[in-house]
Amino acid sequence: MKSYYNIIILLLSLTLFYSFPVFAQPQEASSIDYSIQRAAELADSKQKEAQKKQAMINQLFNKGRGAYASRRYKDAADYFQQILDIDPSYEPAKLFLEGAIIRIEISREYGTINSLKLQMADIIAEYDNRCNRVHSLAVKYFLEKAQQKCQIGDYKGAEEFYNICYKINPYAKDKIEWFVKATHDLAKLSNELDEHSRRIEELTVFEP
Repeated sequence: MKSYYNIIILLLSLTLFYSFPVFAQPQEASSIDYSIQRAAELADSKQKEAQKKQAMINQLFNKGRGAYASRRYKDAADYFQQILDIDPSYEPAKLFLEGAIIRIEISREYGTINSLKLQMADIIAEYDNRCNRVHSLAVKYFLEKAQQKCQIGDYKGAEEFYNICYKINPYAKDKIEWFVKATHDLAKLSNELDEHSRRIEELTVFEP
């Protein structure tokens, strides 16, 4: 009978040994600790990455602003574009990039205007040269009058004086036609000049 009770006690002990959760707790606790540590490491890694990213953005932004202040707008645009490649939502870079692009376009327009002015200056210089070689004082007088009209942008008014020149000396038609063509070229260049000047005004309005 005593042996029977001993067997029952042994079975109960074994049952409690394999079923009691205390023996599983160390393993579960270890797994939780590892998960927490891993999450902390990931958070730390992301924080360092964000700090590195922000440091790079700050560095590029300072370089961009320096280039912008020095009127090196192409370099400035490159720096601000690099920032937006890193962080497309960075508003200060968007604003300065837009301003740099507009400034580049304005500079391009001024370059075109200067080129047009040089072309007009060459035509006027040749006009003077040819006018001085005209032998007829009357024709020369009206050519100078026509040139004065050109200088104030009255190109149609200049043509009236060319018509007078044709009447005074019809045999000098070929020579007079050079002045007529020169006047047409000046009128065309002047119109282009006005267009580019208006473009600069439009760009200046939209400049940030």
